[in-house]
Amino acid sequence: VTLFFDGHVSAASTADAMDADQRASNDSGHGLWSRDTPLGANGYYGSIAYDWVVDTSYHVLTIDGILGRDFLGAR
Repeated sequence: VTLFFDGHVSAASTADAMDADQRASNDSGHGLWSRDTPLGANGYYGSIAYDWVVDTSYHVLTIDGILGRDFLGAR
């Protein structure tokens, strides 16, 4: 469960963030989080991910910072 900056509370999962990032990437050519930082394309501690399946740096490297999007609405 996540408390968002705008004050609403909602259930949000890493899988939801990864899905939103993939959808944004498919539509616009870039995802929702920045891959061109000193942390590299794997993002925030992505190089030491324990499961090699989680590919996200939502919330930490969100494009446009607090004004950016980590999640998208339902399809």
